[in-house]
Amino acid sequence: ILNIPRAKVRGASGFRFAFNEVGIRESIAKILFEHIQILKQKLAKQIKREVSEQELSELPIFYDIKVLANLDWSNEKEISQILPTEIIHLPTIKLTQILRDAVQKLGVRSRETGKPIHITAYRFRYTLGTNAARQKAGVNVIAKLLDHHDTQNAHCYVQSVPEIAQQISSIMDESLRKYADAFQGKVVKDEIEAQSQVKEANRISCVEQDCDVGSCGTHQYCNDHAPIACYLCSKFMPWANAPHHLVLEQLIKERDDLITMGCSLEVAAVNDRTIIAVQQVIDACKEFNHG
Repeated sequence: ILNIPRAKVRGASGFRFAFNEVGIRESIAKILFEHIQILKQKLAKQIKREVSEQELSELPIFYDIKVLANLDWSNEKEISQILPTEIIHLPTIKLTQILRDAVQKLGVRSRETGKPIHITAYRFRYTLGTNAARQKAGVNVIAKLLDHHDTQNAHCYVQSVPEIAQQISSIMDESLRKYADAFQGKVVKDEIEAQSQVKEANRISCVEQDCDVGSCGTHQYCNDHAPIACYLCSKFMPWANAPHHLVLEQLIKERDDLITMGCSLEVAAVNDRTIIAVQQVIDACKEFNHG
């Protein structure tokens, strides 16, 4: 477990006034334990003495090494008073920069734009609340997840998810309804037919699988990441005999890899709607070819 300082308690006085225990995966715990040992060794090297267990217990997971190194570690009384305070913690702006550097180094890109994903420390918290709302969690559950003192701010997560406001009037299973219109384009025989409908229609390729899957039905500038986003676009014209199954296999493999790596089901399910759309394209192509 992690002991997270409660920052959303009204009327609380002082830093680390209270803590909230949060369970974490073993794979993440191992990384954090290794990180703590690195901190201990790095700090000991800077201050030229060993860090006691009491001192180590007061250090944060994310620390400002420059501030720590500049403290007077020969004055144990002063150190014992400073370590429990917030001044040795890494400022949010520096943590955000570390996250952005990691995204750039790892090449993490948005499925929608194909560009490096925009990341801030707050994004993780907001995503947690939004995913909980998508799974139909109530405001009380969301408030508890985010450690809010009341439900006043938790309502914004519920209101931000359009699906929750929609009334289910069909007998279709609710879990499938959101995927019912995943594929909104139109199947065409081949590139020649696509270009007969849209002059000089751009060819859409899947670089990872080294194949072409269809044509774009518009010449408007698009930032979306092809071909993944194309399967969800109403302008997409998939070719009837294109190897769409290769795209499907790629998406399913990525999903399985995320689960194997220990990612949550919410993270692994990020492309589920696209997976459904590709399968719908495959079905539509079979119907187009065989009637």
